[in-house]
Order: sequence, then structure tokens, then C-alpha cells
Amino acid sequence: MHKHLSYCGLYCGACVCMILHEREAGDPALQDFQEEEGETACPGCSAIPDCEFVTCCNEHEVSSCAYCPEFPCDLISEFSRDKNPHHSKVLESLSLLRDQGEAAWLEEMRKFWTCPACGARTIWYQEKCDACGASWEARFK
Repeated sequence: MHKHLSYCGLYCGACVCMILHEREAGDPALQDFQEEEGETACPGCSAIPDCEFVTCCNEHEVSSCAYCPEFPCDLISEFSRDKNPHHSKVLESLSLLRDQGEAAWLEEMRKFWTCPACGARTIWYQEKCDACGASWEARFK
């Protein structure tokens, strides 16, 4: 599994916790990234074996909820409606993943989560680029 692809359909490449992990690992492109208070580095799904999605996907012998014969189940549907606005896109994201395949999905997500002006990496709730100062409309309300 690619480190930016989660079991639940989130694109970890736009997650501040993954970016902090990659910065700590020495990625020079992320040295100036402004971290949010209270966030901790996360290397991805492989580091969270007790995650309910990791457990469920392992039980169903699938690499993602996208490939589960029970998709969309109550677990992922409830997750998409919780208090975190970025979770609202997981059902759509998982359908795209299933239809496009991992490589195309990862490329589409990478492009979407970059600054439209300079191509720097962005995070889920960011509205202004740390690298060039460009602004865009909020992706989640």
C-alpha cells in the first residue's frame, strides 16, 4: 500500500500528520511547512494496527474499503458523516479509487492537493499556500 493511500479513502498526502512525519524524515521540500498546534507525526495506516478500518479490511482480505464487497458499509458511511469535514469525501474518494485504480487515484489526489499557483503541497483545511502566499477557496466548509 502506498503511504498516501489509507484504507478508509483519505488521501494522507494532504494530512498534516503525514507531512510532519515526512518532514521529520528529512524531506527538504517540507522544511518550511507550518505545523498546526497539537499535531503529531504519523507514518500512515501501517502504524495504526488497531484502526477499525485496518482491522476490517484485513478481515475482508482487501487493501482498501474501495475493494470490499460490503462497500459502502455502515462503518464507512458513519465515518463520512462524523464531525470532521474532510471525512465527508471518503465515499466519493473510495468510488474513484475503485474505478480508476491506485496509480491514477494517487496522481489525481496529488494534483488536487497542490497549490494552484506554485505546485507546493497543501493540507485539507489550508486556504493559503505556505510557499508562495496564493489563496484559494476553502475545500471544506
